[in-house]
Amino acid sequence: MGVLDGTHVIVLAAGHGRRMGGPKALADVAGRPWWRWQEDRLERIGIERTWVVSDRVEAALRCEDDAPARRVLSDADARLFDSLVVGVTSLCDAPPRGVFVLPVDVPVVSAEVWSVLAAADDPAVPEYDGSGGHPAYLPWRFVTASVLDPLPGSPRRLDHLLAGAAMRVPVSDADVAVNLNTPDDVARWLEWSI
Repeated sequence: MGVLDGTHVIVLAAGHGRRMGGPKALADVAGRPWWRWQEDRLERIGIERTWVVSDRVEAALRCEDDAPARRVLSDADARLFDSLVVGVTSLCDAPPRGVFVLPVDVPVVSAEVWSVLAAADDPAVPEYDGSGGHPAYLPWRFVTASVLDPLPGSPRRLDHLLAGAAMRVPVSDADVAVNLNTPDDVARWLEWSI
């Protein structure tokens, strides 16, 4: 059994992407929509995934033969945490051992990062050169207690929730700390990454 067996990725791709000029999943990156870059990389790693998308992203993906197979809808105006709840709720009938949380604007990182995070018994986030990033790894027991059934007054932001709970795992992949929020961010990332 591999370290990624029993894990699942929640790709958060439901936002408006206003700074990008439209939904980030649909952004043109070197002649291809960003979702294809992400999906290709996730496929190579071989990890199960669910894309949490808005109506607009769903409408675009519905027309593509190679679109991510497992998609659930969330409101484009919803907070990131609320979209995470939609994603993990869709897994409740057959819960995984743990989930990775990947905002769509963070490039899919190397397989080694996923593996080292999945080996953790507790929530874990990768750290590159002192900066934390994504994907975040959440064991299912943590998802149940802190995301699906949180105590009253618990944080409703993933970064706040993880601040006191997640161990930081040093990694050598700089992409863990990348956020592609604007076309300029994408252009800079393409210069050194591809």
